[in-house]
Amino acid sequence: LYRNPALFNEHLDLNCDHPVLRDRLVRRALALAVNRDELSNKIYDGVWIPAYGDDHPRSPYYTKAVEKRNAFDPARSSKLLDEAGWIDRDGDGIREKGGKPLRLAISTTTGNLNRERTEMVLKEQYARVGVDLTVKNYHFSELYASYDEGGVLRRGTYEIALYAALMPPDPSTKDGTYSAAFLPPKGQNFTRIRNERLTRLLAEGGRSVLFADRKKIYDEAAAIVAEEAPVVPLLWVTQLDVMPRSLMNYRPNATQSGDSWNANEWWLKK
Repeated sequence: LYRNPALFNEHLDLNCDHPVLRDRLVRRALALAVNRDELSNKIYDGVWIPAYGDDHPRSPYYTKAVEKRNAFDPARSSKLLDEAGWIDRDGDGIREKGGKPLRLAISTTTGNLNRERTEMVLKEQYARVGVDLTVKNYHFSELYASYDEGGVLRRGTYEIALYAALMPPDPSTKDGTYSAAFLPPKGQNFTRIRNERLTRLLAEGGRSVLFADRKKIYDEAAAIVAEEAPVVPLLWVTQLDVMPRSLMNYRPNATQSGDSWNANEWWLKK
């Protein structure tokens, strides 16, 4: 039995164009209210590991600073919501502002049992800080459809979206996710985050060659993403593979290439 780290990041996208989620304080509060250890243990029996950023902990571009910025802190989460003006004035457990309750819809793919369970755990966690999370799921073909086909992610017709994204080993692809130059339909900046400094950093990182220079650039970019919180990282996928003991030269692959990438080099021990 092999536990193989994968580069798939289960996370939440927060729609920064939404009237409530355009407030950075609310987004930060949602990030701090998530207990990733509880998600890992309840949904995946501790096999999938907590994610605090979009660089895998084994990546040379990983920075431990994101762990501190996104650590589970419900007290701080509640304080940020207070600062944003969301207060539970009637004592019903749900915060209000301007007479409207702090109610947000989470969406994922219908029929995915583990993600539906994740929604239920998140609903409990967010309720502890006064946020009412409702569920509005979509068929795979609707959630991921193209811009012209009215895709939920690409058209921005969601509030919070739960899904997994492949994070390539090299961070140069991050501009497609966070740069203001790659808003749909031009790219996959599904959260609609617009941060000038972040956009410039990601463009600079893509042009840079030396690791030391790139590491500095992407560390700052990671700090900005954590503070702006357009996404809430949840868990890193761990793939479980069962192979015969006699199989030699099996080498797992963390990317979408799959574990049979070097099958031509396998052999069975007599």
